[in-house]
Amino acid sequence: MSMSALAVDGDAVARVMVRRILVRDFGCDITEVDNGLDALDQLSEKQFGFMLLDPELPVIDGFQVLEAVRRAPEHESLPVLIMTRQRDEAAVRKLAELGISDYLIKPLEATLAGARLARLIAATGKSNGGRGHSENGESTLRPDATVMVVDGSADFRNLFADTLGGKAIVVPVNSGVQALKKCHQAAPEAVFIGEELGMLHRDLLVAELRRIPAMFDSLLIGVVAEEDLETARRNTSWNGAVLRTYVPEAFLEQAGGFFGSSEPTSTMLQAYPALEENLHSAVEQVSGMMLKTHLVVRPATAQDRMGPQRIAAVTITRDEDGLTLKLEVRCALDSARQIAATVLGVKPDRAKEEDVLSTLAELANIIAGRLQHGLSEHGITVSCGLPMARAEDGAPRSKAGDDAIELLVASEKAGIAIEVILS
Repeated sequence: MSMSALAVDGDAVARVMVRRILVRDFGCDITEVDNGLDALDQLSEKQFGFMLLDPELPVIDGFQVLEAVRRAPEHESLPVLIMTRQRDEAAVRKLAELGISDYLIKPLEATLAGARLARLIAATGKSNGGRGHSENGESTLRPDATVMVVDGSADFRNLFADTLGGKAIVVPVNSGVQALKKCHQAAPEAVFIGEELGMLHRDLLVAELRRIPAMFDSLLIGVVAEEDLETARRNTSWNGAVLRTYVPEAFLEQAGGFFGSSEPTSTMLQAYPALEENLHSAVEQVSGMMLKTHLVVRPATAQDRMGPQRIAAVTITRDEDGLTLKLEVRCALDSARQIAATVLGVKPDRAKEEDVLSTLAELANIIAGRLQHGLSEHGITVSCGLPMARAEDGAPRSKAGDDAIELLVASEKAGIAIEVILS
């Protein structure tokens, strides 16, 4: 059954963009209205999986709509993504207090909007009974992950580093402004956000971090006082919340739940020795089916990892214990355009960026589905997350870790090379 969405926006251009993404990429059933009164009318008639809302609406504004939603028992936990031109701090604070899942600044950009909608839909699926990853119900972090702690207290930052330094690379930061600067420079896998943040308060910091493209997959975790803990855990802007305590054992018991095994691929291989063979088979079958050409396995070279890359990733999580693998499909930009052109039946120079990313996402999604089928036949039940695609135009990527399974399939004639990494 498709997920239903309510789009409330007086801007017809914005509604057209989100409708296209939601219907094409996620098969959603979308209802559109252009004012707050009609939004309340729709909400009184039916249940929706999530709502897209512009605060600046005629008749009844979006703030009033959101307040009414949070007062209604049947809609109080409805995920809401805000789409707005507003950057006013007071407005952001008010929206955060009412409970929002994410925030998009207009004018909307298709790739960013698609990624945010994918994350919203994935989170909505989890809140409606989908998979959990850790004891906190969120994704697990690898021990070599970079984790930022933002807190005005040097004593708490030191406790955090001493307690979790063996599980991750800890970056201590003393203010919200410094945290935002550092996240723009290099995105950590998680940010633990405490208290005494200075000029950039917690809610505004979360909203700004959510706008950084490189942090689409990063966890934002609140570190709060005991009286605020339950409220923070219900706040859909967060990926989780832990108690701000100075007792190392108590803090480790909570925060440690966000960290997973350092060798998930090896652990899965022990349970399913045919995992690597299954991956080879899935990649060859799916690439051959979608691209209608024979691709051969060859070693990846440094040249394959240089220059602009286009990447799609899917998480594969074992239901019994939350063990999480990440499947990545990576291509050089020219190769990615050729793949999109082949699938869509157009010339490579006619393949738009959003077409390239959505094609790679579909390729990764189908490969993950084949792996899921192979694992289920072996009695291992896993859940696959939604595919997330992104552009990466920086320096050459380093080789994946020793635990990873890597292969590259290519057709020199077709000008296609696809690197697949399971880690």
